[in-house]
Amino acid sequence: AAASGDPWSPWHLVNGWRLNDTGRHSLDLASGDETHALTVSYDGAGITVGLPSGESLAADGALEGTPLNGGRLTAVIAGRKLSAGVAFVDDAIHVWMDGRHHVLTVVDPLAALAGFEVEDDRLTAPMSGKIIAVLAEPGAEIEAGMPILILEAMKMEHTITAPSDGTLQAIHFGVGDQVDEGAELVAFEAKEN
Repeated sequence: AAASGDPWSPWHLVNGWRLNDTGRHSLDLASGDETHALTVSYDGAGITVGLPSGESLAADGALEGTPLNGGRLTAVIAGRKLSAGVAFVDDAIHVWMDGRHHVLTVVDPLAALAGFEVEDDRLTAPMSGKIIAVLAEPGAEIEAGMPILILEAMKMEHTITAPSDGTLQAIHFGVGDQVDEGAELVAFEAKEN
């Protein structure tokens, strides 16, 4: 989320602050064949990480450098100081700690719907929302997984991608348009094998 231009405004904060509430985010991380459901809560006292076991851990940390080019994350979790190298590569989070390399991916709940969005060469909206970006043009040759547009729904951005190789025939909505769940977003012609 973008911060406001006023540095003294609470809307300028990007630390999870919420008016009269605790900021909460659910996060599913996959590592190999295992998926771990975490809940991250932010309040005036700091960050709390809820684990799948039901246990909650207090956390605080800082990132040195940028995770796009490799950075160092230092955190205190449940009173224990940890330090790890981190890098974001494509959809993966690489973590190097204690001589071991871990690869985590954020599980996108809409990705499971990707195989069900295609109906007769039509790509439909998985949920109601607002189009915030159009990334391709009608007539373009598209490859499976290529981003076509971005839908904002439930305060999250969801990238709608091509389900297969083919030609983008039409885009039915533009930036700023509201769409209903199930609305046909784009039409494309799948490439014949």
